[in-house]
Amino acid sequence: GGAADEMTDCCVVRSGGGLPLSVAACTGQGRVCLWSVDGIVSGGASSVDLPPTSSHALSSGTHPLCCLSSPLDAGGSPSSFLYAVRLNDDKPPGHKTSVPHYSLVRLRLDVLPAGDSPLRVEECVLFAEASPLAGSARLASVALAGVDVAVLGLSDGLRLYVHTTGDKQNKGKHTRVSPGGLYGREAICAIAACGGDVAASHAEGHVTLHMGLLAGAAAALRTGTAAPPCPVRVLRWHVHPPASLAFATGGALLYSGGEEAVLCTWQVGRGAETPQHLAPRLALGAICGVSCPQDGRGVYVSAMDGGVLALTVPEYKRR
Repeated sequence: GGAADEMTDCCVVRSGGGLPLSVAACTGQGRVCLWSVDGIVSGGASSVDLPPTSSHALSSGTHPLCCLSSPLDAGGSPSSFLYAVRLNDDKPPGHKTSVPHYSLVRLRLDVLPAGDSPLRVEECVLFAEASPLAGSARLASVALAGVDVAVLGLSDGLRLYVHTTGDKQNKGKHTRVSPGGLYGREAICAIAACGGDVAASHAEGHVTLHMGLLAGAAAALRTGTAAPPCPVRVLRWHVHPPASLAFATGGALLYSGGEEAVLCTWQVGRGAETPQHLAPRLALGAICGVSCPQDGRGVYVSAMDGGVLALTVPEYKRR
């Protein structure tokens, strides 16, 4: 998109439906770019500037896209769409003046016949939200039985969008969820989702794990009934707000990292509320991003010093 068009987030798009395994990124100028993994690998380590396989400017013009997510189910099944969050500066619904607000956008990816552009992106704005977003890791999405759910982290709660599989008209439902109790009222800094569960980090440093929140809320939205209360567990170690969370091995493990430059591993599948393992002094600056493949064979950590570490599990040997 040009030197001034910086990337703001990225995610992996799994192969399926004619789409190759790809890396997708969104930019501050409202573009979505995709690189095929085969193209990245064949480019070699010496490649400095690898052009995207496909690049698309959304109809919203240059409004920034600030986060991106591709829903996967527990088995890693592919999806032919992405969710993105767009920053707007016009009048949001219910407001008389123009104020900064956010829209959740669903992007459908369609492979075109040979000879045409390799990919077409169709966008659909799902809803607008004027409440402040959480920190940098504020969008997650999962695929459940018959539906996919996008989770938007706000400073005072969560906003869920539920889309029924096979609905091409995007007539999904959305609702605000403020998990009950003290920990639902504290500012949320980052979120992660896996299956029906949601993990949220808070400004006070702890992490809350909301078991079955997405599954219960999705069922309630579809049936028009009240969502059942879900168990909440509190994970404590961090002094500062964790900037990033990531589930692994189908939700059995949770990773967290932040200003302390320490990567914490939580065995949430066994009910542990203290870290199983700590990997200290991973970087000169704070940890700003944590991600891992669904098979749990590695952890990838990005830090404020500009480095990205690839670590094995559980000894955290650097690769």
